[in-house]
Amino acid sequence: MVGLKIGIIGSGPAGLTIAYLLSKLKPEIEICLFDQFHHPRFKPCGGGLTLKTIKLLNVLGFELPEDLNKINNVLIVTFGKDKLLKFDYPIMYVIKREKFDEYLFNQVISYGVEFLNDKVIEVREYKNRVELITKLGNTYEFDYVIGADGVYSITRRYLTGNLDIKKFSITYMTYARSSNLNPDLVILDFTRIKHGYAWIFPINEVEFNVGLGSMKWGNYVKIFKNYLNEFEFKWNFIKGYPINVNPRLINSNRIFTIGEACGLVDPIIGEGIFYAIYSASILALAFMKSKFKNVKELYEKLLTQLIQNLNLAKQVYTPLTYILDIQFYSRWFRKTIALGSKMSIDVLNGLKTYIEVFTTVLNIKNQILKLIKT
Repeated sequence: MVGLKIGIIGSGPAGLTIAYLLSKLKPEIEICLFDQFHHPRFKPCGGGLTLKTIKLLNVLGFELPEDLNKINNVLIVTFGKDKLLKFDYPIMYVIKREKFDEYLFNQVISYGVEFLNDKVIEVREYKNRVELITKLGNTYEFDYVIGADGVYSITRRYLTGNLDIKKFSITYMTYARSSNLNPDLVILDFTRIKHGYAWIFPINEVEFNVGLGSMKWGNYVKIFKNYLNEFEFKWNFIKGYPINVNPRLINSNRIFTIGEACGLVDPIIGEGIFYAIYSASILALAFMKSKFKNVKELYEKLLTQLIQNLNLAKQVYTPLTYILDIQFYSRWFRKTIALGSKMSIDVLNGLKTYIEVFTTVLNIKNQILKLIKT
């Protein structure tokens, strides 16, 4: 492996994880990490780390920040009956995304990964190499390139020729201050928007990550401002950003995509960090098991089940939220969201996949139909 060079575009959780794993497993490989921004840098995100994300980070050997805010309570707000879920263990951890990424970044750089503070503006693939051209006018050659460059992925654009962000979900967030809310309570509010939900994630005792997301593209700034004002939050900015919820395999023989670059985001709750880290781990495994030959075939084989799982969730969720909407279920079926919270928590904790959840729902439905017929 001496002389092998791998370029990674993007230094978020996906790019940092693959750089970290490859540098630990194969220290003789030359790894270059590209990002137009240096850490710490602001990154719009809910900043919530699920229990399965924490478990995965521990398994991979990452050290975790000490200032993670542990959450044991979740309030689900509906038009019917609100549901307060209490846990005897942390169900979620909250941190500012810029702090989280910087913490991972510092660990990765300590393993000798080279960081290039430059923006990749063009990708060119040849039979035996891949070239990356940067904004500063430099050209770099690699044996393999990994696109961990998120929602605006230049890697995906090169491989597919397409980047229509209006087919994505839309989200707004801010950091807001208040002394009137419980710092150990996450609020998920399904009464604010037709095709999604609003959230309040406590960062500490007085600061909160507040946001609103929708499966349907649109301008929801006014709705979001009303939500912030209703809670009497103090805030300085609102940042809108798209989320790629179109999971698919986007790879070539020498170029691979991971994380949001290939749409690996939970289409129901919007969770992306876990899938970024997980897909990076899968790619690292594919590199190692294939001995850096025919990596694409093995990577796609290993990733297919995850793609199927997320696509099933999208296929079920999208028609329901577009034809009817979340508020419809919340208002007329009253306990639908609350009753589904147990299954959602199982997915968040990594105890079940969406395939298993929907299989359970279908089994219940079939049992009810049998009782009706008899």
